[in-house]
This record gives sequence, C-alpha cells and structure tokens, in this order.
Amino acid sequence: MSSTLAVDDVLEALCEVVDPEVNVPIIEMGEGNGLIDEVTISDDNSVEVKYHATTPYCPPVFALQISMDIKRSVEKMKESGSVKVIVSGHSMSQQINEKINSNTD
Repeated sequence: MSSTLAVDDVLEALCEVVDPEVNVPIIEMGEGNGLIDEVTISDDNSVEVKYHATTPYCPPVFALQISMDIKRSVEKMKESGSVKVIVSGHSMSQQINEKINSNTD
C-alpha cells in the first residue's frame, strides 16, 4: 500500500463532483480534465486543485458548492494532507477562494 498520492488518484476522486446547475461531473465538462486546470501534490501530500468556472457569472452559490465539493472529495482520500482549492474565471473568484480556504466555515 502506497502512501504517495498521484494526480490520477485526485482526478478519480473528483469524478464524483457534479456541477449542481447542469448535473454533469465537472471532470466531463469541456475538454481534457473538464473544469480542472491543474492538480499539484507536494511532498507531504498537500493538494492544490485549480479549476475554472463555466462562466464569469455562474451563480456564486454554485461556484462555492463546486469548490466545497472538490475540497471534500480530496479531503476524504486517506492519503491527502491539507487541501487548497482555487477557482478562476469567476466574477467572485477572490471571495470564493478566501471562503473555501479559510479555516472556518
């Protein structure tokens, strides 16, 4: 049993994250890995997931929900360390990123 986390493992976990507005897994939206732009894993298995919103004015509640679902999906992986989620391309990206990555809910 390996304690090293791989990008493919994270992408597999993200298959369960669904865009609540269109009910499609975010990994299947668009090309390549869908809305996921980058997954970075550090030596201590801390994970950073960067993704983009479907539109700049996607309802903020949906963008926040997707960010929270990404974070929870990766945190459920027993190998993962801390998890940071960064959304880009949304009119409220900064506020969503601050909310999702703060230590308080």
